[in-house]
Amino acid sequence: MFSEIIKRAGIGRKLLTYILLFSSVVTFLGTSLILYSDYNYDIKQIHKTFRQIESSYLQSISSALWVIDEEQVTELLNGILRFPDMQYLEIWQEGELLFSVGQPQQDNIIQQDYLLSYLFKGEERKLGVLKATANLTGLYKLLWSKTTLILCTQAVKTFMVSAFIFFIFYILVGKHLIFMADYARRFNFNHLESPLILKRKPPKNSDELETLAQSINVMRQNLANDIEERRRAEQEIEASKTYLDKILNNIGDPVFVKDDQHRFTLVNDAFCSTLGLPRGEVIGKTLSEDLPPDEMEHFEKIDRQVLTDGQENLCEESLTVKGGKTLSIVTRKTLYVDEKGDKFLIGVIRDITEQKKAEREKAKLESQLQQAQKMEAIGTLAGGIAHDFNNILSAIIGYTEMARDDSPSESSVANDLDNVLEASARAVGLVKQILSFSRQGDTEHILLQPAIIVNKAILMLRPTLPTTIEITQYIDAKTGLIFADPTQIHQILMNLCTNAFHAMEKTGGRLDISLKEIDLRDGDLFHEPDVIAGTFIQISVGDSGFGMTQEVKDKIFDPYFTTKGAGKGTGMGLSIVHGIVKSYGGFITLSSKLGKGTTFNVFLPVVNEEELPDKEATEQIPIGMERILFIDDEDILADMGKTMLERLGYHVTVRQSSLEALEIFQNQPDQFDVVISDQTMPGMTGVDLAQRMLQIRPDIPIILCTGYSSTISEKKAKSFGIREFALKPVQKKDIAMLIRKVLDGNQA
Repeated sequence: MFSEIIKRAGIGRKLLTYILLFSSVVTFLGTSLILYSDYNYDIKQIHKTFRQIESSYLQSISSALWVIDEEQVTELLNGILRFPDMQYLEIWQEGELLFSVGQPQQDNIIQQDYLLSYLFKGEERKLGVLKATANLTGLYKLLWSKTTLILCTQAVKTFMVSAFIFFIFYILVGKHLIFMADYARRFNFNHLESPLILKRKPPKNSDELETLAQSINVMRQNLANDIEERRRAEQEIEASKTYLDKILNNIGDPVFVKDDQHRFTLVNDAFCSTLGLPRGEVIGKTLSEDLPPDEMEHFEKIDRQVLTDGQENLCEESLTVKGGKTLSIVTRKTLYVDEKGDKFLIGVIRDITEQKKAEREKAKLESQLQQAQKMEAIGTLAGGIAHDFNNILSAIIGYTEMARDDSPSESSVANDLDNVLEASARAVGLVKQILSFSRQGDTEHILLQPAIIVNKAILMLRPTLPTTIEITQYIDAKTGLIFADPTQIHQILMNLCTNAFHAMEKTGGRLDISLKEIDLRDGDLFHEPDVIAGTFIQISVGDSGFGMTQEVKDKIFDPYFTTKGAGKGTGMGLSIVHGIVKSYGGFITLSSKLGKGTTFNVFLPVVNEEELPDKEATEQIPIGMERILFIDDEDILADMGKTMLERLGYHVTVRQSSLEALEIFQNQPDQFDVVISDQTMPGMTGVDLAQRMLQIRPDIPIILCTGYSSTISEKKAKSFGIREFALKPVQKKDIAMLIRKVLDGNQA
């Protein structure tokens, strides 16, 4: 039990050690003091012996030496040797040893010298020196015996007292301290022990141990309260963290937090999703290995500025994410300083890539709208020009045809008139192009195989180009059919090829022409919302010229815009091409780089028809003898119409006023077989006049002619009961065919 006490009671062991040490020191000091006192006493006894020798024997020895009584001297010396501790005696005279008794010894001795003299006749005579030696060995043995006895006695007493004190300490203090230590050792924050109660009889008055136990119980209760508060705080922190995580992860925009070393300390799901990196590869890192060096340098520069100045930063940036995709982003960065003074940067990223794309698309659509508005304005102008110009052409063509009929076939006059008619036909084509450009004209659309038109255009084009320009072609003869005016398709191709030639005129190069069929879906037509997905033919014209700048590409389809020098272009060619293509439900694209040439791609919808139309056979100009009421407010057209129709055999009545024409028709409705009227006239339009006449005589065939009208079309005219609709200028053959068509159909 005692060994167990010693083993467990650390303080007790120290206490025992200190008691033993202190007792040993006290015992040593006490013993030393006693031994020192005994030693001094014994030394004093020896010196007392030396004094007794001097007083009792010195005179006798001197007298014996004077009379030279050796026996007496020896007897006296042996008498001195019988004193305690006396070891050895010598008498020396003038450096010579006269007498000695005892055993001489060099160690542990005390020596005393005595001068021997004798008084003779009043004069002191020196006889020698007596040397007395005392031995201390016996003294030392006695002292050692005393020391051993005292130390052993004191050691036993000290140990017994120390053990008793330790035992009492353990009973009163130690075991309770051990019990409290075990209690503290078992202390668990998750499961608190019951209050501490010492295993002893409660004292009448509270002592130190009781106070300590009460303090431990108070501490236990405080800890219990603290543990409960900590548990609640941890729960609140965990709930707050969960709440914060839910908030951050439900934010659609990437959110991040960086420390002052540019390392990420917090990111949300949107951030990881945007960068394509798991959270573990982001937290605690700078992403210097995942971002291009120039982007990383830019980000860190902004971050340092925010961390240093504390000013909020909002800027538009580019961010390269995993996979190499570059995003357009707007980042808002702010400074946060915690209670420790540590600085953090809070950032919110807004991905504006789609917004930027939408803005670009919006700008393009706005540009297309502006283009459409320009086309509309040009179309309005073109309509007015077309009306007047067609009237002029009608007169030119009509009188030229009559003059050609009156001229000998092989004469120079006939040849000149043929040239006038050819020039007039080109003028008619120009008016049609103007109307097509504005999408207001009615053109002759037929089913045609585009490869035929393209091949013919290339045959016509090849002799006109210099040898420095090489033509390469790829024409798919098996493409689908298109419903178009062959003249306009020819015009499109010639215009694009002419522009390509001008781009290579000085340096030479290669002209690439191709025709193929292609299927386009809604995703391919994102930039052309008005175009219906389906099968298209693609006509491509490319050159190896100097290319275009972005500024030129933005304006290339604008009316009157041209990069050519004076006399080489009016700026209307590509605008007309654009208008024609749009009128067919197609679109045109442009690809060009400076120094690498330009390519135009024309896309026209394919129609589901299997055969090309048969070529019309040449027909003779029909004649007749019926009565015609001809109305036109232009003097020259009225005269020309009367003359032309009379030459065809008809009886013609002319009026230049729609009101006058209505009056004569009202008075004699049965006197006319056909009515031919202009649309645009003062007082009453041709449609109004026709409606009034049909009210009077519903079976009267009426042919309506117009140079241009934005309010009437062939379909609309026929809905009013008008039999046929003709666009000026109307050639003699065409008007003759229409007259026979309405008359023969009427008679049937």
